[in-house]
Amino acid sequence: MSSAKIVKNVLGQLKQTGKIVGSYPAAIDGACGLKVDDKNYSRPSILELKSYNPTLSKADFLGLLPQTRFSSTAVKDSALSFEVVKMRDPRYFQFKDKYQLVFPDYKAMRAFSRYVEFSRLDGARPNFVVGKVQHPQVRYQKYFRNLEAAFHSSDSFFQLLKNKNEEGRVPDITLDSLRQAAKPIESKSLLVWNFPSDQLPYQIMDKFWFYDIKHCFKIYWDSDTGRTLTFMAFNSEEDCKKFNRNFHGVYFQENDDCKLLVEALT
Repeated sequence: MSSAKIVKNVLGQLKQTGKIVGSYPAAIDGACGLKVDDKNYSRPSILELKSYNPTLSKADFLGLLPQTRFSSTAVKDSALSFEVVKMRDPRYFQFKDKYQLVFPDYKAMRAFSRYVEFSRLDGARPNFVVGKVQHPQVRYQKYFRNLEAAFHSSDSFFQLLKNKNEEGRVPDITLDSLRQAAKPIESKSLLVWNFPSDQLPYQIMDKFWFYDIKHCFKIYWDSDTGRTLTFMAFNSEEDCKKFNRNFHGVYFQENDDCKLLVEALT
């Protein structure tokens, strides 16, 4: 084949697909370091990313895709169809420094991983790994049910923790429906580290009487160190935001050893 014809073929490939010839071998399932066992009946459809940045959204992950590289048709629609789940501890609700990208199927997941192989997130190349979870809605349902109970009352929360009859069952509701149901509660909930261990819930609420606090209670405490983790539920989303903004990184009392650390669930 002449050099002119080779160049013509390369340019044609760029124009049609936006890909450099040979950059993404179709026969390789291990693109981006993703190892897949062809013997598995159910192929994975989840990518996981470790990150200490708790503010990432779907827009940040969509920004990794080369939509404007060479061609406007460079990215398949299937690679855009995913849900971003911020992984939280289902018992204490804290961010676990991990995100899950849940795709409708294996092909969409693989297409996304190939497109973003050379992209950068927070100044570094993201190291996606294939998640082993087959039903992410199981873990998320546990988180949502605990969060819903905590927002209702401390009694409901601790009673639910004792009831483990339905743990592990695949829920009939979809992951997206669970996430939509959780959003209103998350927007009016906070986690606060380092309230003094001798402070009772009503004393905390009295101190912050000018915020519309529904209730609060300790979900973790260590009598040896005095560290506490308090769940706070607000009646107002706006007051929840104000409390987070005004009291993260401040002392509850002048002589305290530790500052308050406030974490929003949104």
